[in-house]
Amino acid sequence: MKQKLRFWQAFSGMLVALLLIYIAYTYFAGRVSYDAFVIPLPQGGIGPAYGLTNTPFADNESKSDKEVVSEKVCLDVPYLSQEDVLPNGCEAASAIMLLRAQGVDVTVEQFLSEFLPQQPVIVQNRKRYGPDPAQAYAGDPTSETGGWGCYAPVITKALGEAVNDPSRALDLTGCPLESLCQDYIDAGIPVAVWATVGMEPVTKLDQWYAYESGESIFYPNTEHCLVLVGYDGENYYFNDPYESKGLTAYPKGIVRQRYHDLGMQAAVLLPADVSAE
Repeated sequence: MKQKLRFWQAFSGMLVALLLIYIAYTYFAGRVSYDAFVIPLPQGGIGPAYGLTNTPFADNESKSDKEVVSEKVCLDVPYLSQEDVLPNGCEAASAIMLLRAQGVDVTVEQFLSEFLPQQPVIVQNRKRYGPDPAQAYAGDPTSETGGWGCYAPVITKALGEAVNDPSRALDLTGCPLESLCQDYIDAGIPVAVWATVGMEPVTKLDQWYAYESGESIFYPNTEHCLVLVGYDGENYYFNDPYESKGLTAYPKGIVRQRYHDLGMQAAVLLPADVSAE
């Protein structure tokens, strides 16, 4: 009798040990570090494979742009910092600045809940899934670590919906910075542009699979959206929402490079009395 008892005790102990090993294995095997979804930037740059720039950068500024501008042009655009409230929401902060510049009184909460499409980024079966950033914001813009961003088509659509007039919101992707200044800044209209944080180079790409298409998305780790408000002979001026930088000047050459790196993306909201024609 005692031998049978000892046998069953040993057998049950072995089963418990195996169960614990199985639980530990499935737990740690299912855990994937953040770095598992980050890849170094390929030697050839971001490239067309990542849905961004598809031509080598060449700073082909015009002769007139090289000349020293006698007076700085700088618009007075209401500033919004993304610090605290939108730690990963530079696109939303920039969009709200464009809206407020046209007299549209919209809160951060209202813009996020009513106008900005958002989809979560999740890990399933050791793969990460998320939206196409040209269709929705990836993650949560109010999260310190769970937000990525979106591209110009998303913000353009959100701006149109916010003013209930899609014709006033224009996706200006592909438009040179000099043209943005001549056509919009000189007319008193600020422009949201996509570049990088601090105009630093892109060094890594975040990867996930798009929900609908299953295609790989490669998102630049330093992507940043800010509002172009002015220029002079040497610099472009921005309302930079990052870390409450406020009105910030960046040298023209480096801005052109980073703007190109992010696919020359830009968006604008026209005043109610200005035609898109």
